[in-house]
Amino acid sequence: MDDDVKKAMEEMDSRLREVEKFIAKSKDTAHRKEGKAEDAEDYGGLKGGINSIIKDGFINTPRSRDEIHTELARLGYHYSRAAMQTALNRDFMKKKRLITRIKEGKIYKYVVKK
Repeated sequence: MDDDVKKAMEEMDSRLREVEKFIAKSKDTAHRKEGKAEDAEDYGGLKGGINSIIKDGFINTPRSRDEIHTELARLGYHYSRAAMQTALNRDFMKKKRLITRIKEGKIYKYVVKK
């Protein structure tokens, strides 16, 4: 009888580990879909540069396109203002929904959503 109980316990432990792996994988996938900037391990390219300044908190206060372009250039990301603005609007406002823009006077400023 002890052997049957031992086998049953081992089987339950094995299944529990499988369930834990499944849950961990599900959380990881769901977390990536949320589009959080801190999930981005790669800071290559224009999107990586924007992820970097979001993670550093640079866009926690409203920043103009020119301020963001200057900060990216300071960090070594040299891209045109048009490319940067396209990435901000398409990838970070519409797809990832990390930032929003507000109009101050005649200028749009970008800021992280709270």
